[in-house]
Amino acid sequence: MVEPSFLVFGLPLETAGPLGKKLVQTAIVWCGADAVPEPILLRYLGRGVAMLTFAEKLA
Repeated sequence: MVEPSFLVFGLPLETAGPLGKKLVQTAIVWCGADAVPEPILLRYLGRGVAMLTFAEKLA
């Protein structure tokens, strides 16, 4: 199955998580100023979204 993807530059993590929720994503890949890609799991909590890195999920 192919899923549509989006690449957005300059989007803060605090905005990327809710956008991922709106687009019904399970996870997003986000890069900070260091340009290191980081997978972020999205967990839906009522109207909000909790964002967990894979390292936090494994802890």
